[in-house]
Amino acid sequence: IMHYEESSFAIDRYKPTIVPLKKNVNIGQRIGMSQLDIVQLQRFYGCPERKLVPVITKDTVSINCTFDAGYCGWTHIFMDPPVKQNTWIRWYGETDTEGTGPRTDHTFGTFEGHYLYTEASARFLTIAKIQTPELMPGDHCLIFWYHMYGQDMGSVRVNLLDGKRTNTLMIISGDQGNKWKEMKISLTAPSKSKIEFVSIIGYHEKSDIGIDDVLLLDGKC
Repeated sequence: IMHYEESSFAIDRYKPTIVPLKKNVNIGQRIGMSQLDIVQLQRFYGCPERKLVPVITKDTVSINCTFDAGYCGWTHIFMDPPVKQNTWIRWYGETDTEGTGPRTDHTFGTFEGHYLYTEASARFLTIAKIQTPELMPGDHCLIFWYHMYGQDMGSVRVNLLDGKRTNTLMIISGDQGNKWKEMKISLTAPSKSKIEFVSIIGYHEKSDIGIDDVLLLDGKC
């Protein structure tokens, strides 16, 4: 199954030039199959149908987030100069630069699922911060998936914020390969604390950084 995506010939990818005949479906591309494509192939070859991940159509405030319905009430943090500002972008499909960034999200493994990423082109050595809503106090296991592919890769820092104090839980640096990788972090959250994801872009354009499927469980990992 190979056909153009809806914005293949558009200057602005959010203004589609190709509209599917069936309502409420997305059309595919070379990088992957839509969920409808998957179901049709399963039926054609007589395979058991895999239950698809449900898409939440309303953006809700939650630490747990797949980013398919929005930012889940997470907060972008903007910094004053001389810090060079970047932003976590909610995206789908491949990023705009070859040789870096995800081709699909992690949740669905298709081009139509969403994830967060920071763009590296013309944004070298920039920093992007985004914070979750407040955590319940106590022990937790933070699970998330990250994608850090590119020869100029920078780093991701995961912080636990407690008022004005910042506790760095994890730093991931350098090229991690062209795939989504899972990270689990045990933490103890004081009252009114938040988790912060910090992206630091590398020296050149092959440094797109992605995160997806953030989950916070009770108890340590």
